[in-house]
Amino acid sequence: METAPPLVTVLLPTCNRRDFLAAAIGSIRDQTFRDWKLLVLNDGGEDVSDVVAGFGDPRIEYHALPHRGKAAALNAGLALVRSKYVSYMDDDDLVYPDHLMELVVLAEREGAEFAYSDTWAVHVGPDGREIRRRIENDADVRFDDIRLFNRINHKQILHTKRLADEAGPYDERLRILIDYDYIRRLAHLATPVHLRKTTGEHFLRQTSEDENGIASITGLWVSDPAAAGRSIAAVFEKDPAALTEIYLRANRYAPTCEALAQARDSLRNAGKRIETIERSLSYRLGMALTAPLRWIAELLRRPRKN
Repeated sequence: METAPPLVTVLLPTCNRRDFLAAAIGSIRDQTFRDWKLLVLNDGGEDVSDVVAGFGDPRIEYHALPHRGKAAALNAGLALVRSKYVSYMDDDDLVYPDHLMELVVLAEREGAEFAYSDTWAVHVGPDGREIRRRIENDADVRFDDIRLFNRINHKQILHTKRLADEAGPYDERLRILIDYDYIRRLAHLATPVHLRKTTGEHFLRQTSEDENGIASITGLWVSDPAAAGRSIAAVFEKDPAALTEIYLRANRYAPTCEALAQARDSLRNAGKRIETIERSLSYRLGMALTAPLRWIAELLRRPRKN
């Protein structure tokens, strides 16, 4: 008898990250939300089936794939998904125990097809010690906000399988910006709903004292700029007007473009502040207490009848 699919399937692509993989898997295993399946997708790296087997959890599946890159591994994982929601995990990062629960509750409450939370960006030196950390991607965003630059961490998202089917597969031509391209396409179809809470840690592990020497796909910006450039071209060929805007910002029209962007951001931020104030308990209580005074003032303003 076939069992019902879980509510969430988590995709974890990996390739030769044995030293960090167990901690990444463990952070999913320790979720307070229990209705999940984790697909560990080995992209042609060393065999880590023993790491997966060591958890002894039937919700964790291991899939050995030929080496075709992260995008292809994610597409293989998406093809196996039967759940309502899809989420992600990186093989050298962590999420906190309430990560899935908070995102699922938010998505269900708002009827959202795409939700995301905040993450710590943690810089780690070559000796393995933490150098510094900062919260990244903590803003409310819509498609226009990420049209040129990403502001959502891939590991921190949850979306419906239906939305994934509409967006189409990950672009297997890309070596960098794989996550951004996909997030960008999801956000174009469904407005992201923001969980204003930090629920994970994204590690930037330096291979040397040079902060640009990062031991992950991010490091390709420095180690292989030609590959990065080809990926950028592939992303923005889907939206040529966005590429034009990047060029204008980088050249003599930049002040004009920047001024327009700042004006738009100022209006949006003002709207957010007003909305936050109106939702606050102190504001609602104050309005309730002053309601009689406002009613009297309204009576006094009305013209008297002769």
